[in-house]
Amino acid sequence: MSVSVCSDRHYNSVELALQSLVLQNSEALPYRFRKTYRMEHQVTALVDTLRDLNLIVYAVRYHKQGEVYAPTARSWSEGSVKLNLPGLFQALDCVLYQLELEHLEGIRELTEAERDAFTWAGHIRTGIAVHLTRTMAEEQKTAWAL
Repeated sequence: MSVSVCSDRHYNSVELALQSLVLQNSEALPYRFRKTYRMEHQVTALVDTLRDLNLIVYAVRYHKQGEVYAPTARSWSEGSVKLNLPGLFQALDCVLYQLELEHLEGIRELTEAERDAFTWAGHIRTGIAVHLTRTMAEEQKTAWAL
């Protein structure tokens, strides 16, 4: 499949939305994530790792396989968009779709930070989906046991 690079605006929006949820101690975030990522700089580091991993996968996919890639500095010049929970779900879904990690197989192992960021992004996306489902009016009317 093809890989594209999500824009700085995309990642900036994800970062701000996650920071907001962390500050609110939102139940949309997995419990272990809320207990581990309590500070804004921790969320920034996680999103920066996803951003860099996206660039690395893109470079490996479309350039020389053995080329060493140095991530670029992030930019806030593109600004950000305020994301609601469904918007953050979609934005994380897009990021995870672009991280085709199989392109790195045989070239290099993921770092611990990369593995953690990729894993957390998936858990957060799932947590948001569960939270959205559980707070829907239709779900409130549905019997737990049939």
